[in-house]
Order: sequence, then structure tokens, then C-alpha cells
Amino acid sequence: MIDAVRIRRNTVFSFAAALIRMLATMLMFVGIARFFGPEAFGQFALAHTYLTIFYIIADFGIDILFMAELPHRREETGQFIRRFFSLKTILSLLALCGMCGVAFLSGMSEATRILMFVMSAAIIGNSATVFVLGILKGHEQFSFEAHTSFWQHLVLLVGLLILGFLEADIVAVAGFFVFSRFIGFFYVLPRALKYLKQTPIQWSVREWLPALRDVAPFGFHILLGTLYFQLDTILISVYQGDYRVGIYQSAMKLVMLSLVVSDVASGAFMPTLARLLRENEERAVKAARLFAKVLLYVGMPVALMFFMFPHEILVIVYGGEEFAGAGLVLKILALTVFLRFATDAYAMFLTASGRQTRRAVISAVSSGVSFVLNILLIPRYGIEAAAAVSVAVHLLAGGLAIVLQDPRNRSVLVQPDMRRGVVVLVLVIVTAVLVAAETTSVVLGAGLILTSATVSAWFFGMTAEERTAVLRMAGT
Repeated sequence: MIDAVRIRRNTVFSFAAALIRMLATMLMFVGIARFFGPEAFGQFALAHTYLTIFYIIADFGIDILFMAELPHRREETGQFIRRFFSLKTILSLLALCGMCGVAFLSGMSEATRILMFVMSAAIIGNSATVFVLGILKGHEQFSFEAHTSFWQHLVLLVGLLILGFLEADIVAVAGFFVFSRFIGFFYVLPRALKYLKQTPIQWSVREWLPALRDVAPFGFHILLGTLYFQLDTILISVYQGDYRVGIYQSAMKLVMLSLVVSDVASGAFMPTLARLLRENEERAVKAARLFAKVLLYVGMPVALMFFMFPHEILVIVYGGEEFAGAGLVLKILALTVFLRFATDAYAMFLTASGRQTRRAVISAVSSGVSFVLNILLIPRYGIEAAAAVSVAVHLLAGGLAIVLQDPRNRSVLVQPDMRRGVVVLVLVIVTAVLVAAETTSVVLGAGLILTSATVSAWFFGMTAEERTAVLRMAGT
């Protein structure tokens, strides 16, 4: 019961933090798209894509390591902070210099280059915030992340409204975005002082090399995983220009928003699962199996709505036909959404069970395949090919996440009652087809698809024991 309460609380707070973050970022991008048009949207999106990659270099999975290791080694918190502080500082400075270097040396447009220089400063503020939050989440205190995200993005949105009223240019928008990254750090720092005060921060070259070795599997996995989701945008900018980046990213931002549910649920569940694996492995595997099933059923209706109503969704979100050309891209990327929801739990289990190196291998293989296929296909077939590559790479990564599980756990973890999942999928697809034939209303269609998915998953997709477990975790 205590574990169920903890998982529920962590999930709620982590989901709130990510939802606030993604909604605020999405509103920022929607505002840029509506006020500045596809080309400026593409320039800002490209700079933000590079920023995301350099965020990962600065963090390099240190916060994930804290979440995976601190729950069962809390007495070593001070040692963890001492060991990783030097490494974190070095990585942050390298990331800052790296982003400025890319802006200076690449052949991108002058407008994008200016945005790159301005936004690179956000690396320092974000890196410091993530490090402190990683310590707190390692102690399974996820509420601070939600509070930090709320105040940070409230400041961002209020500032953007003021800038919009003043008709400021896009560089000013980028500058205020950077300012908001530092707000988060100054808000969360006092909440972690009880851990930091116990730990004299010292600069130690001797410490950061062993720390780099420990965190490398986490860092390379996240970096490579980010690259195979971001390489397409970079290559589209090279081969097709800022305008096509804007069209492609208008669909991809919607996909990323939908994946918040899967990413957050996995992140919130992982610390508790890591501890359970050391206390009762059989119980942990069963819990992970149920978690995988729930994610699968949640992902089905989300993917189907993107697949059935891509044009309508784009017009509603971006306020006109200017981005309607991304309709086919969003339809293809709906399959990516389904695959992520269907396989994220298995990838998360690799990390929680101490097999992070295998997950890093998956990311390396996926990134390599993504790069080669995008290089070959984007120049000839454009942004639709990039979307198709995303589907293929996620299928590969999900399959590897299942294959590389420990054989002893795979037979239990991978659904032994796949027929239930097939029944749910068929029922939801039939509903979606009937809805599409009768109405073009996204609201009505979404409501019917969600209702069908919920009823089908509950009564046909789960056993009585699993329904009881879900109700217990939901606190009812």
C-alpha cells in the first residue's frame, strides 16, 4: 500500500511538472507560429532542437542515475553530490561552448545563428536546476519538480504575453526564455539546502573521471536517444531549409506533447521499481507488466486521434491552413506515438534493473540507423520520409528493448495474454473507423474513441486482479 501511494504521488507530481513544462513550451511555439509564420517558427524550432541536445550533454544522465541509485543508498547522498558536482560543471561548460561553436561554424541562416547564441545561455540555468531536482527525486520527493515547473513557466508565459503586447521580435522571446531557465534554479535551491549544507562542495579533478565512468551508460543512452528523435530536424534544415523545418516541427511538437504521459509515468515509476527489484523481484516484474499494459492502452486512442484527424488538429492548434501541409506527417507519426507507448515500459525496466548499458546500445543502434536512413531519404522524399524513418527506428528500438531483457524475466514481463491487447486494439480501431465515417468533429471523435478505449481496456484488456491493482494505485 505504501508503494502504491508513493507511486501515485510521484506520478501525479511528475506528470504535473512535465505537463506544465510541455504546455508552456507548446503555447510558446504556437504563439511563435501564429505571429511569426512557418519560417521564423522553423528557425526557433531548430535552435531549440540544438538546445535540447546540448541540455542532454550538460546533464548527461546524472539526474537519472540519482533516481535509480539514491532510493536504496540515501545515506550516500553527500558522496553522490561531491562526486558529480565537478563533472556536472565541466559538462555544462562544454555544452555551452559546443552550442556556440555550432552556431559559429555551421552554414545555418543568420537569424537562426543569432537565436542559437542567445539561447545557449539557457544551458547553465537548466543544468543547475536539473542537478538539484535530481537529488530531490532520488529521495522520491517529486513535488518540488512540479512546484518549480509551475513558477518557472508561469514567469515564462506572463513574460511572453507582455512581449507579444509590445510586439517584440523573436530574439527578445528567446532572451526571456533564457531568463525563465534561471528562475527555476533560484526557486528550487532553498528546497535542497538540507542536503547541500551537509556536503562541502569541492572541485576535484580526481572525482569527475570515476563519476563520468559511472554515469556514462545513462548519459550516452539519453544523448543517443535524443539524437534519434532530433537528427531529422537538423537534417531537414540542411537539405530543405527553415520553412520545411517549421512545417515538420508543427506536427512533431504535438507528438512530443502526447508522449509526456509515457515519459512521465516511466520516470515516476522507475525509483520505486528499482527499489522493489532489490526487495522482491517477482513482485517488481508483475508490477512492471501491469504498467506496460496500462501504457499500451493509454497510447492506443492518442495515436488513433492523430491518425484519423491530423488536418483538423493542426488547423485548430495553429489557427489556420498555414501548417496544414503537415497533415500527412502527423498521420505517419501517429504510429510513432503508438510504438512509444507500447514499448517505453520495457526500456524503463532495463534501467531500473541495472542494465543501462543495454539501453545505451539500443540508443546507439537506433541513432545510427536514423542518421543513415534520414541522410538517404530526406533529400529525395522530404519531411514525410523523416516521419517514416521515425516509425521504423521506434519499431527497432522497441523490439530491442524486449529482446535484451533478462530471459528469466522476459516471459513474465512481456504480456503472456496478448490476446487481450489484440481485442482492445481491434475494438478501438473499429470505433475510430466508424467515427471517421460519420463525423469530422475532433471533439466528438476524440470523446468516442477515448470512451471505447477506456471501456475496452477495462473490461476486455485486464484481468480482475489487474483491475484491483489499478484501483488500489488510483487510491479508490
